[in-house]
Amino acid sequence: MIEKYKQLQLLHRALCGGVALFMVFASFLKLKGMLPFAGTDQVEIFSGVGVLVFFATAIASRMMYSNQLQTIDQSLPAEQKLDAYRGAFIIRISLLEGGTIINLLMFMLKASWLSLGVCFLGLVLMLISRPDVVTLREALHLSADEQAELSGAL
Repeated sequence: MIEKYKQLQLLHRALCGGVALFMVFASFLKLKGMLPFAGTDQVEIFSGVGVLVFFATAIASRMMYSNQLQTIDQSLPAEQKLDAYRGAFIIRISLLEGGTIINLLMFMLKASWLSLGVCFLGLVLMLISRPDVVTLREALHLSADEQAELSGAL
């Protein structure tokens, strides 16, 4: 159980780190004036699309995560509940990452600081959704023994 929890944390760090690195790279390109399409009329069609996509994916990620947590059978052993939680978490973080990366692409196409701000919001939401012991306890309704096992190994 501890190994699966650590894998979730590693996955979370990797996805957040990748998005943050991409944001830094895109900002560097913007500041150096190296974005090829920025400010041209060819990309005006993208106005607002990235923001709408981000909010749609953020809402969908929250709804799907909640729905999947509600379907977890509480009579299962902790290992199997954690597996179900992992699936819900991966879908949640993937949808948030997708909306954030789409806005990074919009930023690279439009050079709009609004798109980068939405990316920052996406990164913050990804960071907030970090799997921790308290979240696992609440989401999986772990017994006292399972909670002690999880807390003691960390």
